[in-house]
Amino acid sequence: YADSIRDYNLVAMPAALQTLANTVTPRNVVQYGDSIATYSLGYPGTLMNDIAPPQISAVADSTVSGDTVVITWATDEFADSMVMYGTQSGTYPLSVSDTLLVKQHAITLTQLTADTDYFYKIRSTDRSNNTKTSTEQRFKLQSQKFVYLPLVLK
Repeated sequence: YADSIRDYNLVAMPAALQTLANTVTPRNVVQYGDSIATYSLGYPGTLMNDIAPPQISAVADSTVSGDTVVITWATDEFADSMVMYGTQSGTYPLSVSDTLLVKQHAITLTQLTADTDYFYKIRSTDRSNNTKTSTEQRFKLQSQKFVYLPLVLK
């Protein structure tokens, strides 16, 4: 906050914490400004000594339409979202990602081809830059076939 009446000396951040903080995407959070009250500044405790990657669970894929699939999963801590995918096992030339840090993830894959096997891996990275990649998953879009039956009137 800004205060035109008082001057404050900020204590320098410890070097190890500064190195860790530099890996975090900058975000501005403004609560409110108060020219009279004072507030102590604290460092986010979740960033200190965090060396564990987010744990990925509840991976699922669901067809939304003929050429669209939504991949969902959960992580035990806030992390970003990425799905890497392709049509050959072990090869993921395409990816879709979201940098928003969440625990419930959903990535939509579009313009997919019916009757084609797709292979994918999920990757999530937490605020401390710890990354977890899932094992390979697979889905196949079924083509929508219509059967026309002749109408017989009696």
